[in-house]
Amino acid sequence: MIFRSFTILTLLSLATWAQASGKIGISQIIGHPALDKNYKGIEDTLLKNGIRKEDIEFQNAQGNATLAAEIARRFVTDRRIVVALGTPSA
Repeated sequence: MIFRSFTILTLLSLATWAQASGKIGISQIIGHPALDKNYKGIEDTLLKNGIRKEDIEFQNAQGNATLAAEIARRFVTDRRIVVALGTPSA
C-alpha cells in the first residue's frame, strides 16, 4: 500500500510538472505484460490529471539496448520529461 501511494504521488507530481513544461517521453525496453501494464497505468494517471494524449510519446526499443539509448538521447535533446520502463531504458 505504501508503494502504491508513493507511485500515485510521483505520477501526480509528474503530471503537474508536465503541465508546466510540455511533453512526456516514455521509453520501454521491450514489450512484456508487466511493463505494458505499468505503461498503461502511467498513461491513464497522466490523462486523468490533465495531460493530453498528444503530449505523451511512447517508444519501445524492442529489446535493443542501442535503440533504447538513442530514444533516451532524443528525449533529452527534445527537453522532454522522461519516464523509463525497464533498466536498460533507464
